[in-house]
Amino acid sequence: METPVLITLLVSAIIFALIFHGKIHRTIVAWGGSIVILLIGKFYGFLNESIIFEFIDFNVIGLLLGMMTIASILELSGFFEFVAIKFAKASKGKPWLLLILLGTGNTVISLFIDNVTSIILFAPITICTIEPTARITVFSPDTKDSHFPISSISALAFSS
Repeated sequence: METPVLITLLVSAIIFALIFHGKIHRTIVAWGGSIVILLIGKFYGFLNESIIFEFIDFNVIGLLLGMMTIASILELSGFFEFVAIKFAKASKGKPWLLLILLGTGNTVISLFIDNVTSIILFAPITICTIEPTARITVFSPDTKDSHFPISSISALAFSS
């Protein structure tokens, strides 16, 4: 392997180790690691100012920023508690029906937004209703990944 590749792998391993260790906040570690990689790329000549922005997909960043903003607004407005109460009333105290409602609701929501955001939206709803149903809420967005590219970050990145 070439020297720039080895140095980049070493810096990446250090970044992951620091994030895993948790002593320094992961945002600071990620930004610092990015700057170090950019400086190494500039020094060895495999990165320059003209191609750095080609690696950033601003469409994905904008979409994620919008979804996180919507999730924050919904949380502040009490939407999650409202939906949790509606699901609990609709299930009429039957745990299996509540499980089906939560799983189906999460799957339907994740048709329009990515999996991570749908889990972020449905986790408070699940916690508000009943905790043992958390597993189905986490796994239900994966039931439709092959059909809708917006459903996962990797599929969205590859399709843009």
